[in-house]
Formats: sequence, structure tokens, C-alpha cells
Amino acid sequence: MPLVFHYGYKTPGENIGLYNEIISSMAMYVNIRSENVEKSLISGVVVNTCGYIRQEGYESFKHVAKTFDVDIIIVLDSEWLSTKLTSDLPGVKVITLPKSGGVVPKDAAKDKFRENKIREYFYGPRNNICPHVFTIEFNEIKIYKIGAPQIPDSCLPAGMILKNPYNKILPIAASPALMHHVLAVSSSNDPEQLLAKNILGFVVVSDLSISGEDLDHMSAAELDNAVAKATIFYRVSPKHKLIIVETLQAQGHIVAMTGDGVNDAVALKAADIGIAMGQTGTDVCKEAADMILVKDDFYTIMAAIEEGKAIFHNIRNFVRFQLSTSIAALSLITLSTVFHFPNPLNAMQILWINIIMDGPPAQSLGVEPVDHDVLRKPPRKVTDPMISKKLIINMVTSAAVIVTGTLCVFYAEMRDGKVTPRDTTMTFTCFVFFDMFNALSCRSQTKFIFEIGLFSNRFFLVAVLLSIIGQIAVIYFPPLQYVFQTEALSASGI
Repeated sequence: MPLVFHYGYKTPGENIGLYNEIISSMAMYVNIRSENVEKSLISGVVVNTCGYIRQEGYESFKHVAKTFDVDIIIVLDSEWLSTKLTSDLPGVKVITLPKSGGVVPKDAAKDKFRENKIREYFYGPRNNICPHVFTIEFNEIKIYKIGAPQIPDSCLPAGMILKNPYNKILPIAASPALMHHVLAVSSSNDPEQLLAKNILGFVVVSDLSISGEDLDHMSAAELDNAVAKATIFYRVSPKHKLIIVETLQAQGHIVAMTGDGVNDAVALKAADIGIAMGQTGTDVCKEAADMILVKDDFYTIMAAIEEGKAIFHNIRNFVRFQLSTSIAALSLITLSTVFHFPNPLNAMQILWINIIMDGPPAQSLGVEPVDHDVLRKPPRKVTDPMISKKLIINMVTSAAVIVTGTLCVFYAEMRDGKVTPRDTTMTFTCFVFFDMFNALSCRSQTKFIFEIGLFSNRFFLVAVLLSIIGQIAVIYFPPLQYVFQTEALSASGI
């Protein structure tokens, strides 16, 4: 039994005539393929209607039934459709079946998977368009643009009418401005016939190469533009290499230069990071460089860049945590002093907070695995400060939350107007646990904790666990209670 799926426009009503013509063509090919198959002479055709049975969809389905010589139509739980088909197709037997109450609702992902499988069966695997990369010298081709600058009528002699400038063909010179532009390809040698010729295809200018001789004839502005956009420089002398390095540095880039010969020494010395080849590099090259690649593996440079980004990211997280903790502690004491409130924390408790916060939790932030999204970010500008405006806002916000929560607990406990060891213990413990959550949020500046994974940094979990154990010892161990002036808290107090 042939299984027929008909495809066309998602909205057949836009051109129902074309849609029906496609269906008729498909029916013809199905009949041709079935003529020599004996089983098909005693079988029927199952037609998938995709549930589109209203307006143009109904007319299309009726056309399918006639085209494929359908003699039985099964309708699922639709009296309207059953009655309509019985009336419009008198030679066809219409059977109505009740719809099962246990039918699972359609799943969009399954529908998409089913459709892709059907398309793959009929048309083969889907092929992605993979562009072919090839090299063309600009002196081998001619480049034109369509459209000329429009001249105001006031600039023309009296009575003169300017021809339509929008279709005028103008030649242009190859320059770095063509980078990442899409060019249409034509085989016409006559510029006037370009618009009348068919387009053979398109090319994308992805790379631009410049020779050392071209650099000698460029002005300062042209040199800036060329160095910024070109990806390949060839036939360059030591002087040209130095010019390229200095131009990139003038544009605000951090320049890393690799080299292996004596002629690379000058540029290696001028670059921010000179990298010499350890196996093939000369002694002069190694002396001028800042670092040496032992195995001449360029992927080592990429790994070093990623490691540098990871270290900088973790330093920012560490600074955010440390400064937010310090701001919170200072603000807590300052507010109490300014408004003549009793001090919520004593000196030993503040010292303990500095010890446990500057210790394990803060240090463990330095080994936080960095998210790949951070590594894929473009390089930061040299002028960007380490403590950015966004970082300051995050620090102040975290400190404000810690101070507000701690003061609320302190004054909720101090009901009789007197400060007791229980009050300071509650405040002290509240501050410590608020700061633990602050450390948790400082693990990433862009993602929530459930996105980066709670257990992705085991050192951090161990550090937090040790800090909690230390805090419990300060509260419940009698010798430490005497030193820190704390009091054992009940389960309800905690």
C-alpha cells in the first residue's frame, strides 16, 4: 500500500491552483511507479491530510481524493467533514470513527523529527551549503558598483536633465573596504552589459592580503585601515614587520609577535609579547623574545590566552567578594556609630569574620572553573579598569543586602533595648551566613549558581564547609565562647 505525503506551501490558499497542480503531478508519478507492481493493483492509498480540512484545505483534500482515485475515506470524529465528503464525493465510501480519548497531544519536536525523516526518505540527507574557499588576485578581476552619486539639479546647466544614476556602472579599486562584502559574479567584459547579464554566483571577501611594497606607498590613514582589515601580509621586510606592530599598538591592541629568524628580532622586541620558536628559532630571535615555545606549537599560545582570561576573571570574582565583605563590615559599624546605636559586633567577632572570609572561601574563588562563554568573549580594551562600574554596583548591592539583613536581625533580637551575648551571637552568625551566600554569588558575574553547577568547584564547597564548622565551634565550644563573647543558640534560634 503506497503511503503518500503531499508537501507544498504552508498556506495553500495563497495559490491553490499551483498547489493542486503539484498534487496532480505527484499522483501521475505515483501511478507510473505503481503500474508494474502487482501488489499495488489490489491495494489502496493512504493520504495524510495533516488535519487541514477547512476552506482551501478542504478543496485541496477533495482534489487529492479525486486525483488518486480514492474509494474509501476514514474520518476521525468529525460529523461535519463526514457529511460534506458524502455529499461532494458520492462514489466514495466515507467511514466515521470516534476519536480515542487517550490520544497524546502533538509534540512539536516529534512533528519536526517526523517531517525531517520523511523529507530525508524522499530527497536524501539534508546538505548544508558549504562555501568553497579559493584565492583570487585583485589584479585578475574588475570590480564595479551599481549606482552613481546623485547630483542636485541646481548644479546642472540650464535645460540639462541628468540620466538615471541608480543603474549606472562605476569601476572601483580593490581596497580593505571590500572586506566581508558580498560580490556578485558576472562573465560580461562590457560594463554596460553587466545589468543585462545573469549572475553566475556570489563570492564573499573574507581575507585580504597586502604586500610589503603596498605598505611603502600608503599614507598614515591608509596604513591604519589596511592593518586593521588585512589578515595576510606577504613579502615583508623587518621594517614592514615593525610598522605593522607599531600600527596595531597605536590602535590600542596588545600585540603578540611570533618569529624564528634574525629578521624577526626587531618586531619581536617592539611587540608587547615576543614569542620565539624553541626548536627552529635562532639565538638572536630567542634573546629578543619575551617567551619561547618549546615545541613550536601555536596551540600553546591559544591555551595561554584562555588561561590568562580565566585568571583575570577569577581575580575579579575574588576582588568583588573581598571588597563587598569589607564594605559590609565597615558600613555596619559606621551606621551604628553615626546613629548612636550599640555596636552589633565586637572586635574579636570582626577579626574572625576577616579570618574566615579572607581565608578558604576567598582563596577557593581563585580556582573557579571558568565558563566557556567567558573564554569566547573578545579581548578587553587595555584602558578598561579591573574594577568596572558594573563590578562596583554588584559590590555595593551585595554589601547593602548583608548590612540590611544583619541590622534587621540585630534589632529584632534587641527587644529590651539592651545588647546581650545572644543578640550579638545572632547578629554575628547572620553576618557570616549572609557572607557565605555572597561568596556563592561571586562565583560568576553573568550566570546563576544553578547554571554553572553547585558542585563544579569542589574546593569552594570544602572551604564553605570548613567555615561553617569553624562558626559552629565559635558558638558552641566553651573556650571560644569566652574569647568571642558568644552564646550557644537553640535550634529555633539558628
